Amino acid sequence: MKNELYHYVGGIIDGEGTISCDKREYINKKSVKKTYYYISIRIGMSGRAGKKTLDRIQEIVGLGDIYEHRGVYTYVAHGGVAKAFLERVGPYCYSKQDQVQAARSFFEKGANKESIYWRLRYEKQISYK
Repeated sequence: MKNELYHYVGGIIDGEGTISCDKREYINKKSVKKTYYYISIRIGMSGRAGKKTLDRIQEIVGLGDIYEHRGVYTYVAHGGVAKAFLERVGPYCYSKQDQVQAARSFFEKGANKESIYWRLRYEKQISYK
């Protein structure tokens, strides 16, 4: 039964979701510029029905947070939570399988995070065409 539910969530990710590698830069206490990267998964929906759908996704996967801003609800999984999400749901995504594979490779030891950042940006651009 869980696999069927993961298929459902995978379909939502394929249609409404975003898998990205986010990049943040900051200056530490020693005035040295630092960069860090993290994987994010987001699904945005509006209205009551959207909120119910995202609540169900959170229940199925058992991970992530839901935020609301101006009537738009967003399911969010970052970092280690995103890794666990991809391990559970990633195999059931179809159209975003390239993005899933790139995001999963991010967590491998010695991964080139800058390269994965640009690869996911590129994949995101071509998925809109």
